[in-house]
Amino acid sequence: MSLDAQKWELEAIAKHLDPHFIGNSMATIRTLIRQSSDQALHAVAILGKITTFYLKIDNRPWLSLQLEMLMIDKLVNLYEFIKHQKFI
Repeated sequence: MSLDAQKWELEAIAKHLDPHFIGNSMATIRTLIRQSSDQALHAVAILGKITTFYLKIDNRPWLSLQLEMLMIDKLVNLYEFIKHQKFI
């Protein structure tokens, strides 16, 4: 497969990543933490590369860590409000 074809394929895949991918990745990493910290670190590095690639090809704006943490707090609060229970 040519380099252009590989790039096109990666872009097509990245544009169709959904939240389940992130959830499954995090569940895998959680399991790896218990089994092998080296493999867990490797998985985190791969996930970081995938998300960086995804953000670059989709021309999404980069957010500061402070803004992302604020958004997470709001999502947790919304979850707790809707479910009437604390988020673990």
